[in-house]
Formats: sequence, C-alpha cells, structure tokens
Amino acid sequence: MKRKFRPGTFWSLVVIHLLALVGIVYWFAHGFMWASWLTMATMCVLSMIGISMGYHRLLTHESFVSKLWLARLLAVKSALAIQGSAKDWTFWHSLHHAFSDREGDPHRPTEYPGLRGFLWAHCAWTWHEVLVPAGYRREPFEARFSPDKVKVEVIAWQTRHYWKFAVLGIAIPSFLVCGPVGMIAYGGAGGYLLGAFEGMFLAGFVRLVLTWHATWSVNSIAHIFGREVEERWRKVKTTARNNWFVNALGWFVGEGNHGNHHNYPKCAFLGWSRWQIDICKPLILLAEKTGQVRNVNYGPLEH
Repeated sequence: MKRKFRPGTFWSLVVIHLLALVGIVYWFAHGFMWASWLTMATMCVLSMIGISMGYHRLLTHESFVSKLWLARLLAVKSALAIQGSAKDWTFWHSLHHAFSDREGDPHRPTEYPGLRGFLWAHCAWTWHEVLVPAGYRREPFEARFSPDKVKVEVIAWQTRHYWKFAVLGIAIPSFLVCGPVGMIAYGGAGGYLLGAFEGMFLAGFVRLVLTWHATWSVNSIAHIFGREVEERWRKVKTTARNNWFVNALGWFVGEGNHGNHHNYPKCAFLGWSRWQIDICKPLILLAEKTGQVRNVNYGPLEH
C-alpha cells in the first residue's frame, strides 16, 4: 500500500546526518577534547535510558507504575533522543505490537523484499505516513482508557513541551558544559566557542545519529538476525530476535533482547540471563525498592 512521503522528516534526517559527518571530519582533522567525548557518551546513555525505560516500558507497555517526578524525568530524557513526542512514539510502538509482522506494522522488514525491506524497517518508514488500520484507536493513551493517570498526564505534558526539551538537549551540553570546558582547555572566548562547537557536533549531531541507528536497528536487524527466545520462554510466533550486537549498539539498555520483549511485552525487564545485559533492570529494581515505582511486571522472572 502506497504511503505518503514526508519530505520535512526526510530532509531533516539528511541534514542531521550531514552535520554529524562534518563533526567526524573535524575530529579526523583536529581531534576533540576528552570532555566532548564524555559528554557525548553521557547524553547517549541518558537518552537511550529515556527511550527504553520511559517511552518503551513505562509509557507504552505500562510495565510499572511510576511516581510523577520520575515519569517526567524519563519523558524529558526520552525527548533528548529526538525520536518523536511521547504521544507519537507510544502510538507507533503500540501499532508495531498490535500488528507485528503483518499489514499494519509500521516497520516490518517483510513490507518489501530483500534490502528494500531491511531499509524500510530500519529508517525509511520514518519519512512516510504511518497508516493506521481501520478500527484501531489512537485514544488508548487518553485518561478514560488508562488506569495510570500519571502516565496519561506525562504523555500530554511532554508532548506539549517536546521541542523545548529536544533543543535544550543540544544547547545545554554545547553551551553550558563543553563551552566552559573549552574556555579552560583552549583559553578565552575563542576556546569557549571551540568547545561549544565540539559539544554541538559531537554531543549533539553525532550523538543523535548514533542513537537513531541504535533504535532503528531493533526494528531491522533484530527482526532478521539473532537468537530465538529459549523454548521455555517462547509464547508467540515472531521474527523478533535477541541480538547482542544491537544491544551493544544501544548502549546495553536492553533493547537488543528484542525476542524476549515480543514474547513478554509487558515485562519490565528485557535481559533475562547473565549475558543479556539490561542496565535499565537494576534502575527499575532500585526505584521499586525505594518506593518510586510499583506494580513492576516481572514476566517470566516472577519471584
């Protein structure tokens, strides 16, 4: 079925990728100070935790119920990744599960044959209109359809302020972190501007491209390559796989354990064995122990 092309999204992605390339070329020519690398890594981890623990587990699947302050913090961290507002991201992902591997799934690799299908699942779907199957409601995230009032409030609040948080996610690391460090490392106002430049390109544009492809790889690579879930945990027939490379690409927040997730979508934990790393798991357990979250869904790990 033909989908409407979204040129604004397409060219925005092209420009950000080109700006990231400028940053990489600059790095080869002049190098970056250590603070810029550290800031980039920190922003990658924070935004990926936001996507996985916030958008994915809390706001889409209701894998746990959170206190308002924590839900808002996770929603802000999710916005740093610039992958769409809370309302849009949760809706797209709910479609993916409702129609997984069949018509209606917004990013199934089998949408087209071969490489075209892989590219569609990886990123091409993002610059096309998402088709909603007849009868599927967008309203499940409104208050009258969800018992979690905190979730509903946070989705609406973050969606209203989404672009403010997204812009601040580039501006703060650039001008309030790397700029002042650059003033010390390089000296004077020129050093400040050079540091801010490094922060904007490395902790901003390069970081965005890395986290985008990390998330996109879950939709493409982890639906084609990897290990199936162990027989004892297998509940559904799915193309989703557990892929260690995808998990590493996503800074080990757990999203590469995608086969686990499709078999127990509401489970708060994506890593179930020693080598299935999921750094969100201890964070959720800590939040539960301190009373900041409750009703944690343990899935097959129920104790």
